[in-house]
Amino acid sequence: MSTIDGLLTVHGVTKPATWNVTAERKGRDLTGMATTLVHWADFDLGKPQAAVTQVVSVSDDIRIELQLVG
Repeated sequence: MSTIDGLLTVHGVTKPATWNVTAERKGRDLTGMATTLVHWADFDLGKPQAAVTQVVSVSDDIRIELQLVG
């Protein structure tokens, strides 16, 4: 596994992000996955609210995954 550091912009807010990346090449095919973990507050976003708060809750973490195919 490798990491890639960069900037992530969400809803007009830019923050540094570190992506964990795996890749595999089989013949001419290249596939991979990149993931990072951010928080709602990092991008000045409010967590979604359910009408019935006793039933649903939302984590503070947002996991972003990118599937790479080439």
